[in-house]
Amino acid sequence: KDDILAGYLNTSYFGRNAYGIQAASQAYFSKDADQVTLAQSAYLATLLNAPSAYDVAAHPENKPQAKARWQYVLDGMLKEKWITQAQHDAAAFP
Repeated sequence: KDDILAGYLNTSYFGRNAYGIQAASQAYFSKDADQVTLAQSAYLATLLNAPSAYDVAAHPENKPQAKARWQYVLDGMLKEKWITQAQHDAAAFP
Protein backbone atom coordinates (compact mmCIF):
# COMPACT_ATOMS: atom_id res chain seq x y z
CA LYS A 1 0.00 0.00 0.00
CA ASP A 2 2.77 2.44 0.85
CA ASP A 3 4.41 1.89 -2.54
CA ILE A 4 1.12 2.49 -4.33
CA LEU A 5 0.49 5.69 -2.37
CA ALA A 6 4.05 6.91 -2.97
CA GLY A 7 3.70 6.24 -6.69
CA TYR A 8 0.41 8.12 -6.78
CA LEU A 9 1.74 11.13 -4.88
CA ASN A 10 4.90 11.28 -6.95
CA THR A 11 3.13 11.30 -10.32
CA SER A 12 -0.21 13.05 -9.72
CA TYR A 13 -0.93 16.43 -11.27
CA PHE A 14 -1.48 19.26 -8.77
CA GLY A 15 -1.83 22.18 -11.17
CA ARG A 16 0.72 24.92 -11.90
CA ASN A 17 2.56 22.41 -14.10
CA ALA A 18 3.51 20.45 -10.97
CA TYR A 19 3.59 16.67 -11.11
CA GLY A 20 4.23 15.02 -7.77
CA ILE A 21 3.99 16.19 -4.18
CA GLN A 22 7.49 17.71 -4.08
CA ALA A 23 6.90 19.83 -7.18
CA ALA A 24 3.49 20.87 -5.84
CA SER A 25 4.94 21.87 -2.47
CA GLN A 26 7.45 24.07 -4.26
CA ALA A 27 4.89 25.50 -6.70
CA TYR A 28 2.34 26.46 -4.04
CA PHE A 29 4.38 27.10 -0.90
CA SER A 30 8.02 27.45 -2.03
CA LYS A 31 9.13 24.72 0.35
CA ASP A 32 9.98 21.04 0.29
CA ALA A 33 7.21 18.52 0.86
CA ASP A 34 8.58 17.54 4.26
CA GLN A 35 8.31 21.18 5.39
CA VAL A 36 4.64 21.91 4.63
CA THR A 37 2.23 22.40 7.51
CA LEU A 38 -0.84 20.30 8.19
CA ALA A 39 -3.05 23.01 6.66
CA GLN A 40 -0.85 23.20 3.58
CA SER A 41 -0.77 19.42 3.16
CA ALA A 42 -4.57 19.33 3.37
CA TYR A 43 -4.68 22.00 0.66
CA LEU A 44 -2.38 19.95 -1.57
CA ALA A 45 -4.69 16.96 -1.04
CA THR A 46 -7.61 19.20 -1.99
CA LEU A 47 -5.96 20.06 -5.30
CA LEU A 48 -5.93 16.44 -6.45
CA ASN A 49 -9.69 16.54 -6.99
CA ALA A 50 -9.64 19.58 -9.32
CA PRO A 51 -6.25 21.32 -9.52
CA SER A 52 -7.32 24.24 -11.70
CA ALA A 53 -10.58 24.93 -9.91
CA TYR A 54 -9.10 24.84 -6.40
CA ASP A 55 -6.03 26.99 -7.15
CA VAL A 56 -7.24 30.11 -5.36
CA ALA A 57 -4.34 32.23 -6.62
CA ALA A 58 -5.39 31.57 -10.21
CA HIS A 59 -9.13 31.53 -9.48
CA PRO A 60 -9.88 33.61 -6.37
CA GLU A 61 -13.58 33.38 -7.16
CA ASN A 62 -13.39 29.67 -6.29
CA LYS A 63 -12.05 30.23 -2.77
CA PRO A 64 -15.34 29.25 -1.05
CA GLN A 65 -15.40 25.91 -2.91
CA ALA A 66 -11.69 25.31 -2.31
CA LYS A 67 -12.05 26.08 1.39
CA ALA A 68 -15.05 23.76 1.68
CA ARG A 69 -13.10 20.94 0.02
CA TRP A 70 -10.08 21.67 2.25
CA GLN A 71 -12.33 21.43 5.30
CA TYR A 72 -13.69 18.12 3.98
CA VAL A 73 -10.12 16.80 3.71
CA LEU A 74 -9.32 17.93 7.27
CA ASP A 75 -12.54 16.40 8.58
CA GLY A 76 -11.61 13.12 6.90
CA MET A 77 -8.16 13.20 8.47
CA LEU A 78 -9.76 13.68 11.88
CA LYS A 79 -12.32 10.93 11.31
CA GLU A 80 -9.54 8.49 10.39
CA LYS A 81 -7.62 9.63 13.50
CA TRP A 82 -4.65 10.79 11.42
CA ILE A 83 -4.78 14.11 13.31
CA THR A 84 -6.08 15.19 16.70
CA GLN A 85 -9.05 17.44 17.35
CA ALA A 86 -6.65 20.16 18.48
CA GLN A 87 -4.68 19.93 15.23
CA HIS A 88 -7.91 20.02 13.25
CA ASP A 89 -9.20 23.06 15.08
CA ALA A 90 -5.88 24.93 14.85
CA ALA A 91 -5.55 24.53 11.08
CA ALA A 92 -6.11 27.71 9.08
CA PHE A 93 -6.79 27.77 5.37
CA PRO A 94 -3.50 28.59 3.69
